[in-house]
Amino acid sequence: MDFLRYKGKSEFHREWVNMVGIIPDIESSIRLSNSKGNTVVHEAAFKGCCGAIKIFIQLDDEACFCLNNHGKSPLYVLAEVGDGESFGRTLNVLRQVEFKEQRLKGLSPILLAVLKTNKDFIDEILKHKPAFIKSLDEDGKTPLHYAASIGSSDMVKYILAKKVEYALMRDQNGFLPIHTAATHGNIKVIRQLLQYGLGTSELLTLEGQNIVHVAATRGQNNVVCFALQTPSLEGLINEADVNGNTPLHLATLNWHAKVVFTMTWDKRVDLGCANKEGFTPLDAAQYYMERPPSFDKRLTWTALKAAGAPQSPVKETPITNPTNPIESQRSNTVDMNNYKDRVNTLLVIATLVATVTFASGFTVLGGYNNSDPNQGTATMLREKAFQIFILSDTIAMYSSILVAISLIWAQLGDINLVFTALRVAIPLLGVSLATMSLAFMSGIYLVVSHLHWLAYTVLITGLAFLGGILLLFVPLCFPITSKCRILRYCSYYPFRLLILVTSKDC
Repeated sequence: MDFLRYKGKSEFHREWVNMVGIIPDIESSIRLSNSKGNTVVHEAAFKGCCGAIKIFIQLDDEACFCLNNHGKSPLYVLAEVGDGESFGRTLNVLRQVEFKEQRLKGLSPILLAVLKTNKDFIDEILKHKPAFIKSLDEDGKTPLHYAASIGSSDMVKYILAKKVEYALMRDQNGFLPIHTAATHGNIKVIRQLLQYGLGTSELLTLEGQNIVHVAATRGQNNVVCFALQTPSLEGLINEADVNGNTPLHLATLNWHAKVVFTMTWDKRVDLGCANKEGFTPLDAAQYYMERPPSFDKRLTWTALKAAGAPQSPVKETPITNPTNPIESQRSNTVDMNNYKDRVNTLLVIATLVATVTFASGFTVLGGYNNSDPNQGTATMLREKAFQIFILSDTIAMYSSILVAISLIWAQLGDINLVFTALRVAIPLLGVSLATMSLAFMSGIYLVVSHLHWLAYTVLITGLAFLGGILLLFVPLCFPITSKCRILRYCSYYPFRLLILVTSKDC
């Protein structure tokens, strides 16, 4: 409608008021919606035409609560769009609406005010329409749920000051506001809600899950850490839901390796607790892992295995789909094609390194002496950088040759030989690449050593990249599944690095 371009009491607007009286079906037309679910009141709200909205309200005030396809009422739209005075315009309209609690549905202006932490608007709206504090969106979320989701401790405190019981209102998923805070990892809000004396044993979802269950399911590692560090929440760590799942079960089933890793390092966490299916967390990881598993699922399984998580000796539901990423790969049914490309790729890299290092060993920096008594020896033999170059080049070449030989054994078709060869080849290839990089750095440093700024730049750059090479290769070589306490402590940071690089929780 073109009249929506005009605001205030224009001549056109006055003509529209007169026209309303002569159109017999205008009242029934107000709630008609377009393909986006917007009524004429929505369109007026999008353009901030309060005068037009008031006219429609006089004809049918229920139109203010009609929802479009996004679950937004015209009142919400009016508060959402426009300038800083949009909340004031919304209040102006609200004062003329006959309000009934059963009309509360969809996204209301107070929910938007909570998201924007506009306390003044909330005060004004509650002064005229106090029932708005009970507004629910289409998912049954209250203003307190919204405040908890955005982590606004001020808004949470403000709403609870109105009535503490709002903390016990559930949404359609059975979530209390504290569960919403746990879902979004908002520790400050969780701590604040707990201060109101709400018993943690009573703060359960309809599935019997506490805040640690919810946080573990959503991969909120910070909330899990908070629970582990808070003595009053210790009882929640191993609590089972209606299906018998502990937080560790749920973190495993949702493949949150970071959460699983955090929990397995806490001695209070029961690694062998079985759910109603008879699965321990390790059983669940092996049963539900597809083949071949993705890397984050491997990490989840590895964290449990390294911590010594047991399998259940007696299961109500036997494991019929074992996908242990180590044991299954050792079986004769493993598809060798999954490893053929890996072996061939490593073999090509090892061959290239051997070729380059062999050639550089005879293309000596600075050339050879042509006179007695040191004829045929390197002219820079006494330089320390040259000595580092020769040693590094030698180690790189022999390491790459050993890699090539071990990978030749992998071509014999036995899966056990493949895994043995890969365990030998990958660390040696790491040594080969690192020492080749060191040889290159020392060689370049030697030839530019008389220009100090350039020499130091080469040295610093080379050392930085050498550190990066080691940082990326160490996690691939370290026995992170070992149950040995010393090796487990040594693999702590390499494992965290793997999680940082690959985990979806980051």
